[in-house]
Parts: sequence; C-alpha cells; structure tokens
Amino acid sequence: PYDERELQSVIEMAWYKHSTDKKLRESEEKFRALTENTPDILFSTDMSGIITYISPQVNKYGFLEDEIIGKTLRMFIHPADIDRVEKNLSKELEKEAQFVSEFRITDKWDNIRWFEERSFLRLDISGKPAGMYGILRDVTERRQAKDAMDIANRKLNLMNQVTRHDILNTITGLLGCVDMAKATRSLEEKERLLSEIKDLTRVIQNHISFTREYQDIGVHQPVWQS
Repeated sequence: PYDERELQSVIEMAWYKHSTDKKLRESEEKFRALTENTPDILFSTDMSGIITYISPQVNKYGFLEDEIIGKTLRMFIHPADIDRVEKNLSKELEKEAQFVSEFRITDKWDNIRWFEERSFLRLDISGKPAGMYGILRDVTERRQAKDAMDIANRKLNLMNQVTRHDILNTITGLLGCVDMAKATRSLEEKERLLSEIKDLTRVIQNHISFTREYQDIGVHQPVWQS
C-alpha cells in the first residue's frame, strides 16, 4: 500500500509519462505529415555516408526505402558528377558549413534527373558529428529550362556576330561605291553606282529589320506559323 506522498509521486510520474507519450505521438504525427506531404526527399546518413533514413518520396523514382537505406548516396549519383560532389562535400565539412550541390541521378527506369542537395551536420548529445541531415529537391525542369536558355543565348550571339559581319561587309562595299561615284565623270557610271548604293542600303535595312524580329525570341508565347 502507498502512503499519501508515495501515491502523489506515482500519480505525478504516471501523468508525466502520459504527457511525454502524448507529445511524442504528436511530434511523430507532425514529422510523418511533413515527410509524406513535402515533394522533396528527406534523408539522413551516418558519418561514413551510409543512408540511415529516407522519406517515401523516393518511391516516385522507382525505389523502395529498403533499397536505399544501408547504401551510400554515391551509388546513385551519375558517375560524371561523383568527383565534383565529393570534393565540394569534403571542403564544406572542413568548415562545418551547409553543403549545397547539384548532380544527376538515374532513376529506376534509367531516366536522368537533376537534384539539388542541401545538407548539414547532425551532432550527437555531446556535440560531436554523428552524420548528416539532408534534402533532395528535383530541379530537372529548372535545369532543362536553364540549358534551353543557354542554347538560345548562344544561338542569338552567333546570329548577332553573323549579322554584324554581313552589315560591315555591305558597308565596305557601299563606301567603295561612293568613292567610285565621286571619282568618275561619266554620268552613266554615276547612275549605275548610285543604283548599286541604293541596293546595298536596302540590304543593310533588311539586316536591321531581321534583328528586330529575332530580338523578341522567348519574350512572347510561341504561336503556330503558316
């Protein structure tokens, strides 16, 4: 049998355990809601890089959690990106900074996807590094848009160079005709040269009109052309 003080102590301990269990359940429910509803992949690793947890979003890419846990992220990174990613990771870990990187991963169906990783050190209760927490975000569409923009810019730069070259060549011919027209005394020759000057001027005008047309490429939505 308990005396009054012991009984009060038992009740307090039971209430504390109930309150702690409730808070733990609420915390687990919040964590589960977060991991199941965010489009990003959440993961954790130990200090050797072995994945100890990964969220269910990895299923979208054909993998089960059990296929990933116990392996390293390196196994899934595109071979061409591994050295760059590991070099950056080592550099950031030396500074104990947040690690940010972009790399390719091949999914279960051999499709290449671009991911952005953001991760940071996980510390144990004594403050020593115990592993890493990280987020993987699919940036494939963003990367494709950036690559398309880079290609468009290179093509526009090439077009600018070609157009500028053509205009300068036409101006050279035009100036030559002007000099010859000034030098000749033949009215017939002057008329011929003036006609040629007019034609060359129209060529320059066409080049400039063409640059006005392609300068708006990408600014407006594409529409069907006849």
